Amino acid sequence: MTKLKALLLCVCTILAPLGEATAQTYPSRPLTLVVPYSPGTGLDTVARAISTAVSPKIGQPIVVENRPGAGTNIGVAYAARAKPDGYTIVIGANSAFAANKSLYSHLNFDPVGDFEPIAFLGKGAMVVLTNQTTGAKSMADFLKYAKENPGKTNIGAANTTARVWIELIKSMAGIQAETIVYNNAGGMLTDLMGGQVNFAVENTGTSRSLVSSSKLKPLAVTSKARGKFNATVPTLTEANLGQYEVDTWFAIFAPKGTPQPIIDRLNKEINASLTTPEVIKATDIMELSGGGGTPQQLRTFQVAEIDKWRKLVDKTGIKLD
Repeated sequence: MTKLKALLLCVCTILAPLGEATAQTYPSRPLTLVVPYSPGTGLDTVARAISTAVSPKIGQPIVVENRPGAGTNIGVAYAARAKPDGYTIVIGANSAFAANKSLYSHLNFDPVGDFEPIAFLGKGAMVVLTNQTTGAKSMADFLKYAKENPGKTNIGAANTTARVWIELIKSMAGIQAETIVYNNAGGMLTDLMGGQVNFAVENTGTSRSLVSSSKLKPLAVTSKARGKFNATVPTLTEANLGQYEVDTWFAIFAPKGTPQPIIDRLNKEINASLTTPEVIKATDIMELSGGGGTPQQLRTFQVAEIDKWRKLVDKTGIKLD
């Protein structure tokens, strides 16, 4: 045996028990769950429900820390720089962990290289919305309105997924419309109801109560199949606007280098929390489905999503910086 091989064997022999000890003693203090969204938003509600469900299982509190801004890049970059000891984790969406890699020219974190995947929470759809003043009842009406009002049609967007979808719709339908960018969905939906914005693209869960009360009209969902909340709303494919399936999705990650035994422990407890009443209620509001699975399955899915978003961004030419 060479000296190098002997040295490596010695190091592995020393580190193996340390990894086991880390898993056995973890956690010994509270965890921080970084949420790159404002308090009260849909994903913040999901994060707090998961924290409440998982905390008793691991014997430590999970403190939610909101760090919104810059298309969720601020909070995610903060988590990327945290110590990889399992005490800081981050919940995020396809924006920061897939789309933003192509949408931003200078992203100050690598969604794959700087993170370890922990748990997939599920995916949901976006919905095209309008108010009572446009008179639109369908996507055909939406397109007719846009073509009859060139230079006067606008569409609100409060997240990066919506901004890309708007560009796709404009490209596929051959219409001209101004995209109005909002920092939060609440302000955008208020303006939509008030007529300051003609149309909007938003998560189905965020707009659910306003649709239920008939304050806003859903025209189409962006998912492959119709949603379970309002099955009468057609897909964009049914409206002859392409075969794209661009869902929103959410997952939890840890800084790169977090020990695998800790990743596995968190994966197990978070997956189990997805079946608890409080978490089901929170994810149902956002119409999420398909959560669970292994960290490696999440990584494989994430890498495929990054490639899908790269192709979409190339098609639309949209950049956010």
